[in-house]
Formats: sequence, C-alpha cells, structure tokens
Amino acid sequence: MVDDSPSSYSPPSKRSSGFWYMVRFEWRGLRPAARFVEEDLEAVSDENRPAETPSTVRPAGRSQQTAGNQFFQVSTRKKYLLIALTVVLTLAAILVASGNRRTKTDSPTPFGFSPVPTGTSLLAQGSSNETMKLVFVTELVEATAESVLPVQPVVRIEDANGNTVTTSTAPVTLIVSGDRATLYGTTTVNAVNGVATFTDLSIRLAGSHYSLAAIGRGLTSAISNSFNVTPGAATKLAFTKVPAGFEAGSTLTKEIKVNVLDSYGNTVTTSTAPVTLAITPGTGTGGAILSGTKTVNAVNGVATWAHLSIDLAGFRYALTATSLGLAPTISAPFNVSESVPK
Repeated sequence: MVDDSPSSYSPPSKRSSGFWYMVRFEWRGLRPAARFVEEDLEAVSDENRPAETPSTVRPAGRSQQTAGNQFFQVSTRKKYLLIALTVVLTLAAILVASGNRRTKTDSPTPFGFSPVPTGTSLLAQGSSNETMKLVFVTELVEATAESVLPVQPVVRIEDANGNTVTTSTAPVTLIVSGDRATLYGTTTVNAVNGVATFTDLSIRLAGSHYSLAAIGRGLTSAISNSFNVTPGAATKLAFTKVPAGFEAGSTLTKEIKVNVLDSYGNTVTTSTAPVTLAITPGTGTGGAILSGTKTVNAVNGVATWAHLSIDLAGFRYALTATSLGLAPTISAPFNVSESVPK
C-alpha cells in the first residue's frame, strides 16, 4: 500500500522538495523486493538521511506474514511510478495466493488449460457409442419366399467388453447384405434393455447364401450367418422364351420355354408339372393347327418345346400354356410366314 499523506517522519532537510512515503507490502506467500537506482531519489543531506533507509529494500530477514516498513524520500514526480509498482506487486500476490489455494485440492494444471475431470471415465462422458457394437443373438435358417423367416433375428447391443448395454434403446436397422434383395417387414426397431427383437421379416426373392446386416448410428455393424431362401409353392406359369416367327409348316428351330413360378415370380425349381401349349383362340389364322409334342413335363421348374409347327401362315399368333392347378399364361405375339417353294 502507498500512503499519500506525509509520514510523521519528516527530515528537516531544506534540499528536499518531496515527501516521505511509507510503502508496506504484506501478502502470504509473496516476497516482494523493490530496487530504486540512486539517481531516482532526491538528494538528502548526510546528517539528515535516515540510517535505516537503503536504496534497495528486500525484507529477506523477515517472515512471510509481516514485511517491515521501509521509508524512502521520493520526489513528487516519482509518486506515480511508486504507485504503479505497488499495484503490479499487489496483483501478482493475488494471483500467487489464488494458485496456491487451488493446488491444495486439485492436481497441478498448467495455466490456461482446463483440468481433466477426475472420478469420471471417458466412457461415461458420451464416447461409449464409439466402442459399442451390434451382435446377432439368433442363427438364421433356411426360409421360403412366401412366408416370414422361421427364425426371426434378435440383435444385442454390447460394449467393448461384450456386456449387454441394458440401458440402450437405440434404433437398430436390418438390411439384406450387399443389397441383393429387399427385406420386407418392420426393418427398424428400438432396443429394449439393449436387445432389438424383430418379428415379421421376410425375403421374397429366392436365392442362396443370403445374410443380413445390422446397422445403427454410432454402433459397429454386424453380419449374420448365411442362409437360403427357397421359392414358395407353384402358383402360375410364365413364358420366358418365344420365337419371333417362322415359316408355315416348318418345324421350329428355336425353343419355347415356360417356367413354373410361385406367387412372387420365383421359378419353382422342384416342380415337374406337365405343361401344355395351344394356339390362343382368336389369334393368327382361323383353323390353324399346332403340331408336335404339345405337353411336356417341367424339369427344374422349366418346360421346354423344340419340335412344334403351325400349318397356316398368319399374323400375330399367340400361344397359351396351361397346367392343372396353375394360372395359365399367354405368349407375346409372333408371325408365321408363307413357306418358300424349294
């Protein structure tokens, strides 16, 4: 502190135009030292200079709690310099004391850096999703295209140690791995106690070695075991190959094929159903006759004809394929041209 009023100690020197000021520094933990160059002080006669007033003040021999009083004869124009020095040292003492109080309870932290919270793991602070993963609990088995998967998927949310995260209600989505087919049903469900259970999923496209992928935001994805989807029951017929046209009376040189399908259009590879061909009424030339073996059994779900002929030329003929218990099908139109004399 700086006392602006003249001190009770006032030397009777006529050579001095200043005042005597008392500078007192007191702060726990601070050892201030003030040094003034000799020419900064007003000249004082030797007989009036206090013996205890040195040009350098350093209360080294005193305790931290009480710093001694030192008297300086300072000129008026040096007053503000001394005040400024006092303010700077006071602020420094406050900062040091504040730091000492903080380090009593906290671990040392560099100035300008936030201390790392103690007693709380990073996992509990929100980074857990980066280590959480999805795991298929059930093993999927072969299914048919016309029904839901006989074993519905169950997916668990686990932490890095393989424990079920029972507090998780995260949404989990299932898709067909590789986008090979569409997965039907409720494909996204929220986990309950860390477990997502699906109930009505199905795949309508028959195929082998399917697998499902489980995905979720912030969760490591998972792939199920592989399984097959077989066609459903045979329900209809469909032409897959029809000749563009041929000459009247000549034997077809290109095959005609009809597939046995389930309700979703999958070829029923187990079918050996007999399939019969006939000229569709109202197409081509009236009275024309289809000759050859008109009924064949399907092989692996496919009926094939290779030796048929139509006796009359005409435009926009069509063939109808029928089989007992299956919906019939009609081919695309084709033409039969006049035969060329040889």
